[in-house]
Amino acid sequence: WERHGLVKWRRKRKSDEMREEGRETTGTAHEEASVSSESFVSKIRKACVEWWRVLDAHMADLLGFNDSKYQWAVDEYFERKAEAEEEERKEEEKLHDQVNQLEQGRSVSTE
Repeated sequence: WERHGLVKWRRKRKSDEMREEGRETTGTAHEEASVSSESFVSKIRKACVEWWRVLDAHMADLLGFNDSKYQWAVDEYFERKAEAEEEERKEEEKLHDQVNQLEQGRSVSTE
């Protein structure tokens, strides 16, 4: 018991000295080691989770899980829409040219 009391006294004395020097203590040496090991374990856990997240994203890209299932239909829709707009634009240009020819008094050929 005396030895236990001496250990407590030494810890308290060291704690008081550190407080005087402006350094805070988190507790006993065992508690400090426990805190540092928890932070080490926490860092390892965070690193593993991050590594798994990156691996998961790469595997999803590789296997095509991030691609649209019906992307071919979406592409075809936009392609047809662009073609229809192009045809409409050409038709408007043709009508505009015919109107200009009529305004100038020339005959319009129907093609």
